[in-house]
Amino acid sequence: MSKVILFGTGRGADVAFRFLTRDSDHEVCGFAADKKHLDRDTFHGLPAVEFETVEQRFPPDRYKMLVLLGYQGMNGLRAEKYRAAKAKGYGCISYVNSHFYRAEDLDIGENCFILDNQSISLDVKIGNNVVVAAQSGVMHHISDGQKWFGSPAQPDRKMKRQLVALHQLPDLLHRIKDLEQFLARPTDAPKVVKDA
Repeated sequence: MSKVILFGTGRGADVAFRFLTRDSDHEVCGFAADKKHLDRDTFHGLPAVEFETVEQRFPPDRYKMLVLLGYQGMNGLRAEKYRAAKAKGYGCISYVNSHFYRAEDLDIGENCFILDNQSISLDVKIGNNVVVAAQSGVMHHISDGQKWFGSPAQPDRKMKRQLVALHQLPDLLHRIKDLEQFLARPTDAPKVVKDA
């Protein structure tokens, strides 16, 4: 069990707090956010301090950190804050939801957040600073700093592009049908005869 400081006071920190306090042995002791975004002294009844000076209140030799952010710009900003926490000397915990089947221990890096209802194949390695959304089927290694979701799970951006394409499919099929009907209409154009 580790004493943990969560980065942020927004949606990501709220989600991390609720999962860690209900489904882990870790003790959440406080929150840290950038001074320009810190608009409160407490969050979930625990101290919320400036990230710029977090090590004064919560020294890295006694506390660990978890950096999980909301969904907007998540990967880039999460990577930046993860590196900043490491530069301050913090080790980072990983959270793996207890409600998924595993035949063997999971090979996982630090600062990872693996949500519920997973199917993760044997021998899959998950790097540092990775998020895997709920109900994902992970069959391949995941390298550092990525967010994956879906079944089969894929990188966030690739999966989003596929979902957009899937939602456009009915319109595309309708347009193809219209084009086929247009091409099937008889024309008055003379037929071209090829020389033998």
